[in-house]
Amino acid sequence: IRVGYEQADTDLNLEIGSPLLPTRNGKEAMVRLDVQIDTQTSPMVPTRGVFLRGRVDHYLDTADIVPAIGDPYDEVGDFTRMELRGSWFKRAGPGRVFTGGGFGTAFDAKPRQPYNFVLGGPFTQGALVPGTLVGPNYIQATGGYLHEIGRLPSLLGGPVLAGGWFETGGVYEQIDDPTWNNNLSGGIIVESILG
Repeated sequence: IRVGYEQADTDLNLEIGSPLLPTRNGKEAMVRLDVQIDTQTSPMVPTRGVFLRGRVDHYLDTADIVPAIGDPYDEVGDFTRMELRGSWFKRAGPGRVFTGGGFGTAFDAKPRQPYNFVLGGPFTQGALVPGTLVGPNYIQATGGYLHEIGRLPSLLGGPVLAGGWFETGGVYEQIDDPTWNNNLSGGIIVESILG
């Protein structure tokens, strides 16, 4: 369990990309509560165990958005954001069954980036480019199976796994109106000394 206060003076200016993108300037301050439980046997692909992480961030102040054209405007400055993520793994013969997911909300606030939740990429809507879905609320779930197809020599790493999983979820504006995206994903995962 961790409780803390963070404060930063933000000065984000554009150096590459479209000159019409906004920048961010100003003070950011927040209070955070972070609770984590981890009984999994490995940080990469565990054989068993549970991982749960709950986080509550209360933003006291956020940096102002400065558009390329027009006057600067204030970001939502006083709001609370909550997120709960977790996963569960269990050995099943030569493989592993797993499930996981998360839920996040900014309640009734409508913050902009970087204070929104982001989905897309492996295990969070893998059919989408990372960062495709962005919004103040999200729900996401994954379930699948990984089969051990080999092992690296012990000096180089661990198991080589092939598997498939189903993902569902989405990002939405209103907490009571989720939009669902579904996809099937598959891949080969190699646990090596490099990660």
